[in-house]
Amino acid sequence: EPAGAVGDAVSGGAGVAPGLTFRVAAVALLCLFTGVFEEGVFRVLALDAFALAFGTGRRNGYDATVSGSIAFKSAGPWPRGMLKAAIASSALFGILHVSAVDAAAAGSAVAWAQFALKPVQAGLFGFFMAALFMRTGSLWTVAGVHGLFNLMYTGPVLVTSGLSSTYVTGSPADLALLATTVLLLIPPALAAAHTFGSPREGSCGPP
Repeated sequence: EPAGAVGDAVSGGAGVAPGLTFRVAAVALLCLFTGVFEEGVFRVLALDAFALAFGTGRRNGYDATVSGSIAFKSAGPWPRGMLKAAIASSALFGILHVSAVDAAAAGSAVAWAQFALKPVQAGLFGFFMAALFMRTGSLWTVAGVHGLFNLMYTGPVLVTSGLSSTYVTGSPADLALLATTVLLLIPPALAAAHTFGSPREGSCGPP
């Protein structure tokens, strides 16, 4: 959870009672910050680390930097390890979005269903974002898309109810929204998988 004025404004803590406009602006800023942080960690650092682990690293034509650039030294098919790297980084992204402790604390079938579905939702989203990052070579592009997704998915709840410490809430409405987004994310994830089998037009440069 964020510290300082943004976190207080969103959660209503520290005696803050901001107007609607300020709360919307604070939520939008929070979603953008989250997008930059998570994309930097999972689509730059983790993707690069897994690419190295699967034999597609800086020595084999692939390069990624924390500034958000990605480059291949030659055009043609995607390097063989990149699909595995995208899957692995997306799976890690999904797993880290839930906790069995939260599901056990909620103690309901709805909570356990959320516990099962949230990694799937986050993993599908992460896989699409990995492909988008590889295509655009820009951290800022994927961070913007991520922030927009967060704003659409959690923004209304954040504005009206404040921050929650977990996605496993035990709420049937939250479960319905989660299941809906899982279904909506399947086509983009399948399209992302297809891109790994298509040839690249050339190397990506800095964003």
